[in-house]
Amino acid sequence: MMRKLFIIVILSCSLLLISTNKIKSNEPSLQLAFLQEVYIDKSENEESNGEKEIRNFIGLFPKTNDTITIVKLSNSKETPEKSLFWIKADIKKECAVLYSSTSNENITISFKNNKIQVNNDTYTVNREYLTYLKQKILIDKSILDLVYLLKDGCGDYSQSLELLNKNWNNYKQNTKYRVISATIKNKNEQTDEKYFTYQLNYFYNRNGKVKNISGGNSFNKKFISENKKNIHYCIDKLINERSQIKEDLYINKRSLFDSIIGNYEQYSTAKTFYYVKYQTNLKIVNTYTKPKNIQEIFKLLDIR
Repeated sequence: MMRKLFIIVILSCSLLLISTNKIKSNEPSLQLAFLQEVYIDKSENEESNGEKEIRNFIGLFPKTNDTITIVKLSNSKETPEKSLFWIKADIKKECAVLYSSTSNENITISFKNNKIQVNNDTYTVNREYLTYLKQKILIDKSILDLVYLLKDGCGDYSQSLELLNKNWNNYKQNTKYRVISATIKNKNEQTDEKYFTYQLNYFYNRNGKVKNISGGNSFNKKFISENKKNIHYCIDKLINERSQIKEDLYINKRSLFDSIIGNYEQYSTAKTFYYVKYQTNLKIVNTYTKPKNIQEIFKLLDIR
């Protein structure tokens, strides 16, 4: 009797394993996303004032999360620009490295003493967020979760993350996950041996939403207002010793798209450039096989 029972248990476990593997094999292995944003030059130059540029991007996101391909589509017959990002992690050493095909500068992430080291910068987060990021970065190798941590673009690596730092997957902030402070160490453009170091302190309202990020004269993000449609922030950011950006950021509460009204001041030329930038579209399609070419991607996303 016991032998029969043992055989039944083994067969049941085997059937369950086969069934589970079958379900997994039927899951989509790749997510395709089409993203569109508009850039309007509002500079005082008559030749460019009001000029609108529509920028189209396609993202390929495998289920494994550790590799992302971003394609910037061209409005002409030129070959689309393709950028590849991939992450490698060492769980024992609690560190990871983000690589890019378009940049020679890698981004190194390490977890030490309950803090997160990103190249020269150090982020202090609450325990819930630290546990979450360890899982996502070291085990799941999720590139987008790393990018979301760095969304405010304060580090020297912000330019290399620009293609990833868009609303690719309707990521909504979890108010339980909080950055407490950050120490940012940026290179001095005048010399390779000196750095600008400044401290960021994060403040939240009772609902867990960012109320203010204070960074002295280097970076400030302030909550302005909120209505049924948007959340409005004002951002003042010193890019380097020669330029500064001021932006009004509007986050659409339904689509989570960012809309920006900003100006870029260049000290050396005493010029100020004005611009408007906003995301207009996001289309996501899941597929079981990797498309063979860009034409097949267009067909799956229904892009003409």
